[in-house]
Amino acid sequence: MSPADQLETDPIQAAAPGDAQAAAANVAALDVAALDAEALERHRAETERPTHAVGFTLWKRRTARAFLRGGDGPPVRFHADLEAAIDAAKRDGGRVAAWSARAPEDALARCRAAGIEGALVEDGFLRSVGLGQDLRLPASLIIDRTGVHYDPSGPSDLERAISAAAGLGAEDPLRLRAARFVDAATDAGLTKYAGERGASA
Repeated sequence: MSPADQLETDPIQAAAPGDAQAAAANVAALDVAALDAEALERHRAETERPTHAVGFTLWKRRTARAFLRGGDGPPVRFHADLEAAIDAAKRDGGRVAAWSARAPEDALARCRAAGIEGALVEDGFLRSVGLGQDLRLPASLIIDRTGVHYDPSGPSDLERAISAAAGLGAEDPLRLRAARFVDAATDAGLTKYAGERGASA
């Protein structure tokens, strides 16, 4: 059950009389739940359109479908090269998702020039239990419309989000959501490869 479901009454009334700290925590929980719902709705809106993927190896395509397709969205189509993906996206109003390590350096620029949305895809920071070289499927992906986070020569969505968050107050819902995730990951002892021997965090 989500925090919002647990707090069906007014959050201030849900707290014990005079317990201002509990009331504030309830309000924060509702704000964070609303932010999670907003992110889910944004993902649904983005995956309503067809996705044309390029550069994904065969064994990664199952994961790509799970991340790039919404619950009721159109299927993800895989293409042999970027131009084929761009042409298909122009025909059906879709978007292009390219695996960053296998994409041309100007992939996003070419998508913009064609008037379609493009994104680079890379393994997430909490990747898997075990190494990718052992064909362990990723549990998270980064989908970036600006660049890729490990390339210092240009900006990325992640870099911009971190810069924007620097000015947020301590009780801002976005900062609270991030803190909640950091606490959960730290408490669980999570690393990029879940503690696999020989793997770095």
